Amino acid sequence: MNRKNKILIFGLIGLLFGLLGVTSCSPDYETKFDVKTLEIANRDLAPIAFQIDVGRKDIKVTTNLAVENWTATSNADWCKVEKSADKVVVSANRNDMYVTRVARINIAYGHQAYSIDVTQAGVEPVLLVEGKRIGFVKGTASGGGELLVTVSSNLILDYISTPDTSAWVKFVSVSDTPDPLKKTLKFNVEPSYASTPRYSTIIIQSSQNFDYAASFIIRQDKKEWGEPIPVTLTVGMLSANATQSGDGQGLPGLIDDNKNTFYHTLWSNPSPGGKPHYVQINLNEPLRYLKFEYTSRNGSNGAGDVTRAGIWVSNTGGDNDWVKAATITFKLPTGRGVRTSANEIANLNGEYKYIRFIPEARKDADPINPSGTNGWWNMADMYLYTFAD
Repeated sequence: MNRKNKILIFGLIGLLFGLLGVTSCSPDYETKFDVKTLEIANRDLAPIAFQIDVGRKDIKVTTNLAVENWTATSNADWCKVEKSADKVVVSANRNDMYVTRVARINIAYGHQAYSIDVTQAGVEPVLLVEGKRIGFVKGTASGGGELLVTVSSNLILDYISTPDTSAWVKFVSVSDTPDPLKKTLKFNVEPSYASTPRYSTIIIQSSQNFDYAASFIIRQDKKEWGEPIPVTLTVGMLSANATQSGDGQGLPGLIDDNKNTFYHTLWSNPSPGGKPHYVQINLNEPLRYLKFEYTSRNGSNGAGDVTRAGIWVSNTGGDNDWVKAATITFKLPTGRGVRTSANEIANLNGEYKYIRFIPEARKDADPINPSGTNGWWNMADMYLYTFAD
């Protein structure tokens, strides 16, 4: 080996030993992490329920944060929160409202957040109609008029509602009484001309607690009518817009008091003008109250038996001077050639000479559609009565 190679080998060996002799050194600093925490024990996360009077609840907070670095908030003005180094005090003044009020408090630091529900009972509402919240029935005569109802309540009664289907009852006012817990409700009730009692449910509510409602029923007696007075009908008093030719005896068959003859409206062609089929009666003297009866067509399947009709009136009898005064209904006859009476007395709300009987439903069509050839109806005889007022 030549001298130059020996020097190179010894140099490499020295370098190797030098590398093996190098030792690692520790850094000249240490890293310490100060973890910030905020904790609330599970037992303090339960919902808080205050009674009606002043309430207070301490919630223990375990934290290494300065008090100004974490938050405690309430979403309701009545629910107060106050924080200190190790707790949050939740408090409320007396609840003079007539509802249970609800709030939520939030205690948080960054993503560490805790929510707690808070409720406080309110004043117990009282709302009774003649001692009952529901079920009281106030009776009134068929003649109607002013109706007074006493309500016991510690609430402001500012929502009194009647059904849309009971237009015959009108709420008028609420007035005070010598007893500060009692109010008088006044209603106006229209006269009834029905042959059966009628009912209306009245609902009483307050903006102080809208969910706490009371209700009662107004029952109006049926009209006690005297003996019905027959109205004699003649062919000269009658006219119609859609009589079927060749099927029945026409209008004379409607008033001949013979169950084996009958009147039938048009089925062979569309209804003239697409209008309902009617019979017009020109009375000899104006009347206000009318009761209709009819005898079902004998020897048929009863498909044409009328079950509902509109009673229209006019001051002149002209084509464009008609208004609907009443709706009457009939029970289906129990057989063929059998007489049936309207369930209602038609009150025309005035005296009229010109009357139109316009069926709206029959046994196999409700409603009757007059636009084509299916607007027909039939009956053997029609009878008309009136009553003394």
